[in-house]
Amino acid sequence: MAAEERAVAGLLATVPEEHLVSGEEVCRTQGTVAFGSDAWEVFSCLDRADGKGLPVVIYASQSRANLGPTISWTATYVGHVHSRNGAHPRGEVLRPPTTSSAHDGRCESWGVYWEVEDLHSLPPEKCYPISRLSDRRGQTYKAFIPRGPVLLGGLG
Repeated sequence: MAAEERAVAGLLATVPEEHLVSGEEVCRTQGTVAFGSDAWEVFSCLDRADGKGLPVVIYASQSRANLGPTISWTATYVGHVHSRNGAHPRGEVLRPPTTSSAHDGRCESWGVYWEVEDLHSLPPEKCYPISRLSDRRGQTYKAFIPRGPVLLGGLG
């Protein structure tokens, strides 16, 4: 018999470090910042589980510090919106400047945009390994590096 799933306790996300750094200022000035994803099912499930206000723990990918599978950023989940032709419905207002096509010539296109408030990096002594987190079946992650958003059953 399969283990019973726990209630959603939070979200584990992976975001390139440069977008976190530039998104922190957007969050400070706009109140929220939006990151793109094609994992619309995860965010639909999170919203159905009344996920607004839940913690988001973030693995900073492409980090200069190369901390390995470590949580080094955190935020609070606000919700998600569906894209309009791949773009955020409000344009680039809530997007990190490093995601702009003017920044590097690339045009990002996503299915949904998930929004957070209170985005901030953790001081080094507060960072912790992803292995402290657990999925909705109570299993912990061992040396796991996320490739996309994951619903959590426990935050360690």
